[in-house]
Amino acid sequence: MLDPGERRKVFSAIIDDLNQPLHRAYISQPVQPLEEWMTGSPPMHVTFDED
Repeated sequence: MLDPGERRKVFSAIIDDLNQPLHRAYISQPVQPLEEWMTGSPPMHVTFDED
């Protein structure tokens, strides 16, 4: 994901899921704030070769 707005949207959804009081695995998980995810996760680009 190279677009900052798209990254923010995806990371927000992940954080919301992990920040549930009890995650589906019944494990409480402290999660870093969104801004730490944005600065600590480098953008990535994935391509697939067609065979």
